[in-house]
Amino acid sequence: LDQTDEALANFRRAAEIRPDSPIPRDALGNLYLKIGDDAMAEKEFLRALEMDPKYEPPYFRLIELYEKKGMRAEMMEMYERVLPIEPAGAHNEIAWLMATSEHPGILDPEEAARHANIAIELDPRSWYIDTLAEAYYAAGKYDLAIAIIKEAIAKEPEDPQYYQDQLEKFQKASGQSRTQENEGGS
Repeated sequence: LDQTDEALANFRRAAEIRPDSPIPRDALGNLYLKIGDDAMAEKEFLRALEMDPKYEPPYFRLIELYEKKGMRAEMMEMYERVLPIEPAGAHNEIAWLMATSEHPGILDPEEAARHANIAIELDPRSWYIDTLAEAYYAAGKYDLAIAIIKEAIAKEPEDPQYYQDQLEKFQKASGQSRTQENEGGS
């Protein structure tokens, strides 16, 4: 709502009121990410983890932050740290980033597919299945991506339009048109 300064003040006050809680620090980190202050975001997320190493949200934000900066070693360190706490989510997060990263040192569709498969084995949620489809898409295995995203769609996900858009993206990449798909073509 364009009230960044007020939000920062309120989150800082919450951190003072609850100095033992990682939640205000995590919220501050997210706000700093939103306003583009990556250094302060990282600092707040790390503070939150110092307070409670089992509080998982800051790990995922740090993984994303390090991917954005092309910092593979740091990204993988956070992945390793959150893996025992939230295994399916950790595998899915790292898979998504390895399938979609703009950084050649992080982009690894084959490794992304491996991690996505592990996430699905642990928890077959539609968005984990979507990650596997994205990994196959990134690897140029469009027909496989199409088949996998159809599995996610069959689970009746909360945001069906997103999955339909994914299907269309994969079909376009493979040369399939929606008409061919509806007619049973491949």
